[in-house]
Amino acid sequence: MQCDHIFVDLAVTHPNPRIGQIIGIAVVRTTGKGKVLETFSEQVKLYVELSEDEKKHLAGSDDSISLNADSLKSVIGSMRKCILDTRRYDSSYLVIAAHADTDRTYLRNFTNEKSEVFAGRAWLDILALSYPLWYNDMISDRTFDSLCKHFKVENTSPNTATGDCEALVRVYWALMTRYKTALGGEEILREIGGSPLESFRKIVGL
Repeated sequence: MQCDHIFVDLAVTHPNPRIGQIIGIAVVRTTGKGKVLETFSEQVKLYVELSEDEKKHLAGSDDSISLNADSLKSVIGSMRKCILDTRRYDSSYLVIAAHADTDRTYLRNFTNEKSEVFAGRAWLDILALSYPLWYNDMISDRTFDSLCKHFKVENTSPNTATGDCEALVRVYWALMTRYKTALGGEEILREIGGSPLESFRKIVGL
């Protein structure tokens, strides 16, 4: 995969997008070889973070409901200028996340836009890609923490969008290196009569 990779991590108040709110977003763009091109990280303002006077001013109005969405829209706009600048970067890229379906749903719910933030782009879930490691008992469970421990990646700021996104980038490229090494041995396996690692190829898309 030679197109750019965009890594996304959201800090949210609840795992369920129907209940929670986005309180932070971190995004890293790399080349298809793993070189970091751009980084973005910003918090999203929540109603609960307002002063008492500000809350009284908004009390009973629709503004209190839309405040998080408006703040997120502003953050997304800044992210697009930084990460998706078409004057600097090609429009071809894929998106990687640790909880792709959940993050994608959160972004759909709160942007109030017809098109997605990363419209028309494939999303990869690193936890789905980790299935061969779990199946072969190389990790205890399919969680991001287990992957970090397996690849000896230290998350310096766990449970924050910035820390988790930085760790996500490092774990993903470690995982891809592992799988590419396995796939590289496929020709040798064929020569000695072994079975090709087709399942790996399908999972990683190589």
